Amino acid sequence: MVGTILEVTSGMVKVIEDMVVYQKSTALANAIYGLVEKWIHFHQNTLGTQLVKSADSVAANISEGFGRFHYAEKKSFYYYARGSLLETKTHITLAKNRALINKELAEQMLLQADDILRMLNALIKSTGKMKEPPNPYPLIPSPNSQSLMPMPSQCPMPNAQCLIRPDLPRQQINTQRSDL
Repeated sequence: MVGTILEVTSGMVKVIEDMVVYQKSTALANAIYGLVEKWIHFHQNTLGTQLVKSADSVAANISEGFGRFHYAEKKSFYYYARGSLLETKTHITLAKNRALINKELAEQMLLQADDILRMLNALIKSTGKMKEPPNPYPLIPSPNSQSLMPMPSQCPMPNAQCLIRPDLPRQQINTQRSDL
């Protein structure tokens, strides 16, 4: 499927679009965007921009967490999504208080946000409960540099430590003599 993020683990959900929390957060963000684009320029550029960015950030952080391999990283991004959701709720309340959103619509959006919040809390709680799958790319952080990762078992030179830079193609290998 083109344009989807595949899940690395062997869990039930294989693509991000299958996650209900992702679907609901995207729907809320789209509804907020549609609402804010009708506001006058001043309100769009003040509260509107913050509201749209925080709402978009919820789904974006869920997506980024979903794409991470290690459970601790996944959980961190799900926490960021929760923080963005609470920020979105604050902006909805401010928009209601400033008469930019009518009370009924604000309450409906806040209920949607509460539903997403419950799902995010459950996702955070369940993440890491399963045994972490084996890493298909056994890379060890290098003590010399955070951006270089040694792969000693694949090094073509004796007494050398091969370092693969993640920002370069895998064919470009930098070697260091370990006996110097």
